[in-house]
Amino acid sequence: MVKKFIITYIVVLFMIAGCSKIDKVVITSHRNNDVVSEVSIIRCEPFEESEINKVKLYINGIDALVSDNDPPWALELNTTEYENNSDIFINILSFDIDGDSSFSDTLNLTVDNSNSYPEKIAISEIILNNKGFNLEWEKSEDDDFLKYYLEKSNDKTFLDAKIIFESNIITDINYRDKNINPLKYQYYRLSVEDIFGYKTIGDIFSSNLEKIPSSVNVKKISYGKEKMTVFWEKSTDSDFSHYTIYRSSSSNGYKNRIKKIKSKNKTSFEVEKYNPLFENWFWVEVTDIHGYSRIGAGKTNQIDLPPSQSNVLKVDYNDSILTINWDQNKDDDFKSYELKVSNKYKDEHLLELITDQKQSFIEITDFDPTIENNYFVITTDIWNQSVKGLSLKNKIDAVPDQVNIKKFDFKDLTLELEWSKSNEDNFSKYYICHTNDLSIAPDTIAIYDDINFNYHKFSSIIDPNIDNWVWVIVTDSRNQSSISPPQVLKNNPPKKSYLDINIDEKDNLNLTWNQNLEPDFKKYLLYHSNDPDMKNKQILLDSEDSGNTNYNFIINDHSKINYFQIIVEDIFGLQAKSEFISSVPSDLQVLLDIVIENNLNVIPSELGTQIWIDGRLTELSIGNWSDGGGTQIQNLPESIGKLRRLKNLWLSYNKLTKLPDSFSELNNLEILELRSNSFSKIPSNLMKLNNLKYLGLSYNSIKKIPDWLLNLKALNKLYLSHNYLSEIPDMICEMNLDYKEMENSFLSQNRLCTMFLLPECIKSYIGDQSCSAY
Repeated sequence: MVKKFIITYIVVLFMIAGCSKIDKVVITSHRNNDVVSEVSIIRCEPFEESEINKVKLYINGIDALVSDNDPPWALELNTTEYENNSDIFINILSFDIDGDSSFSDTLNLTVDNSNSYPEKIAISEIILNNKGFNLEWEKSEDDDFLKYYLEKSNDKTFLDAKIIFESNIITDINYRDKNINPLKYQYYRLSVEDIFGYKTIGDIFSSNLEKIPSSVNVKKISYGKEKMTVFWEKSTDSDFSHYTIYRSSSSNGYKNRIKKIKSKNKTSFEVEKYNPLFENWFWVEVTDIHGYSRIGAGKTNQIDLPPSQSNVLKVDYNDSILTINWDQNKDDDFKSYELKVSNKYKDEHLLELITDQKQSFIEITDFDPTIENNYFVITTDIWNQSVKGLSLKNKIDAVPDQVNIKKFDFKDLTLELEWSKSNEDNFSKYYICHTNDLSIAPDTIAIYDDINFNYHKFSSIIDPNIDNWVWVIVTDSRNQSSISPPQVLKNNPPKKSYLDINIDEKDNLNLTWNQNLEPDFKKYLLYHSNDPDMKNKQILLDSEDSGNTNYNFIINDHSKINYFQIIVEDIFGLQAKSEFISSVPSDLQVLLDIVIENNLNVIPSELGTQIWIDGRLTELSIGNWSDGGGTQIQNLPESIGKLRRLKNLWLSYNKLTKLPDSFSELNNLEILELRSNSFSKIPSNLMKLNNLKYLGLSYNSIKKIPDWLLNLKALNKLYLSHNYLSEIPDMICEMNLDYKEMENSFLSQNRLCTMFLLPECIKSYIGDQSCSAY
């Protein structure tokens, strides 16, 4: 329970320390499950770039009160306080320069002080000399020697033994016992104690009434694959009888007699049944012919070490073979290599068992480099000891690099795709995928297994006028793949062409538009309609010549507005339509200008009374009277001169004071009625109206008849009644006026009050005048 608590405590400390990245150390002097004894030095190094200021030793989660403040970092582990064959775990708490601390990873160790006891020291001589026994023993060979203890008893059971000599000088190897009874056996025993308190009690030796045999010591124990050999010193006693070989599993264990050898010259013995993984202690006892015996110092074999590690050095592969290389084992007791692999899908798995010690590589054909495999070698010796070497992972075979779509465009009526070539060593195929909707599974429309082929031409089944998503998948020989970024292409409608209208001198229209330069151009479609919404439209032009960008439109009906639209169509049937553009014919434009200039709330086509012949305005009546539409105007627009077919213009009951300059361009005008306006004189821009036959200016404020009026050769009706005329020029008699037809409407109600001043030709037609007011 205490151990579980300590482990839990350490785990909690680790969890707390793990909340942030703190500098820590790595134990370098030992590995997990190493065996330690007496005092071991635990060394450590900072982990990566950690900055360590101090380290402390923790044993089984408890502060061992051992620390080190200066590098290189080393801490003393005293194992003498722990039971033999017990397990302990070690952590090192490191402190950085800021005082923050962090535990190292846990190191598990096994305490084994069985070999820590001092070597047993045999008393080599008990010689009676000058009423005392001179005792001598072998000098201790232990580095950690502390003290000799020499005990004596008069009873062979040694129950009443007392210490007669102590020395902490290792070279004190003799003692003279003066308190003896040479007639009785004296029993002696020498024990050795080391600085850690381990004490080895020696064998009991007795004095003889005569000299006992000299002891012989085991010098060496060696072994091979088949036998273990014990070597000892040759006996020097002249009364030698035989050697007796003893064996035990420990230095203090029960000694089993295994062999009796009578030949004094034989100083070795072979054992066939042995296990070098454990201690095999041997002693040699010498017996003289009188039956007295002495056993020498024993010795044990060196424990057979585990095999040397065979570390994986390199893992290489190509498309077909994976090669693994490792360190060759040089041990004499080699048995086998086990090549194993593990990965995230399975634990250790045996790939091959190899008994040839010289073999240090293997080739495998069944492998998967697309996952991380951990390869390692377990080396086993003939004693079935195994050691796992350092592992090595294969480099994961990466998925192929993406290819990029370099070109995806229309060429004539088809789509063409071009992509960058793959650089994959184990290239397998290109897959060309297509879809019209990314939410729908794509179609694989082509597969190419040639790495240098990077072009595809789509069939005509591709609809260019909807989204066409395309990408290229590259696969390798291991069925790994990468997908290029998808690209979408949709045939864009043609660019619009914009219409422009110019009116020529004949009032016809010249339509122009900007040229379409797109490679998929097919044709222009020019439409005309007299409806604003282009109903009942008619095609004027259907041209596949992209350079044909104008059209002359002859206006036959000036009473209707003309609407036009240019459409550009591409080879895939998509169209781009211009906005509607309109053109008002000159005659209708004049009516619109009259409405605008006089701010009238009337549709131009409904202004006054209009008579149209062959699409041209020939007669117009505007004024505050029935035929004039009941409206009054104050001005005529400058555009009035464009009414080139106008013959009759009735403008009575308005508020006109002048006529625009362009009025002189109405060459076909025959009747002009300006009755009841505000003219103070006859407008001079009438002098060029050579076809004018009728001129009505009654009910104005005209005071004078100009001489140029004589130039109007076609004029035969002139109405000037109700004006302010006070005189008439003589030239009026030269005009071809129809006085009878005009009657009193000719000059009545003016101020022609001096009859003798009037030309003779008009005196009979002047009617009533306003002389009294004048």
